[in-house]
Amino acid sequence: MATVVTQKELNEKFTTLQTILKNVKSSKGNDLYGHLQECFKRLILHYPDQALGKLEEVSYLLKNADTHQIEEFLRVGDTRNYKDVC
Repeated sequence: MATVVTQKELNEKFTTLQTILKNVKSSKGNDLYGHLQECFKRLILHYPDQALGKLEEVSYLLKNADTHQIEEFLRVGDTRNYKDVC
């Protein structure tokens, strides 16, 4: 028999998880919660069909942004120049 979980319980679990992720800090002082938000934002915007395959790459590039520019390795922008077509 399946256990029914209330919305209140789900909210409490989410808040607990959010607190745990915010307390996990890198050596540079960045928290894991913010890092995951930035990763998911990039994946949703630029790689929705390949998100799982690109997760580790995006995470690595964002984590090492001081030595690696994400734009050099992944397409993360969409510049449309219609002037040449016209």
